[in-house]
Amino acid sequence: MKSTYNTKKPQDLIKEIERLRKFVPAEHRYPLVVTPDIVQKVVSEYFGVDEKFMNEYSNYPHHVKPRQVAIYVCHTMSNMNKSELGRLFKRNHVSIINSISRVTMGLVDDGELAKQIEEIGAKCLDVAHSKRLERTVA
Repeated sequence: MKSTYNTKKPQDLIKEIERLRKFVPAEHRYPLVVTPDIVQKVVSEYFGVDEKFMNEYSNYPHHVKPRQVAIYVCHTMSNMNKSELGRLFKRNHVSIINSISRVTMGLVDDGELAKQIEEIGAKCLDVAHSKRLERTVA
């Protein structure tokens, strides 16, 4: 009985992948990744807050809302779990959960916040797309 599995050697498969790679457009060779750095930069620019306040222990209302929005956007647009977000933003797990729930509740109650989150998310995707294009050119 003949095996139905591919019997090609790994070297042959690598050559085949390289041969087929030229048929895939350059912008699709790299994944679109929204990193926490992108989110923090976009949120700080959007709210007019210095980026360093995202990771500091400031509790001024002018710093809290942008930080909570950044945590929410990182949570929804990246594959980071709450513990990783806590280390990134120098907050404990409960603070991360509180930030995410406050923004989620605010999305229901406040149409302006929903519009802001949508604009920030679109800008994050634009920045991530431009970074992906930079990698394809290099």
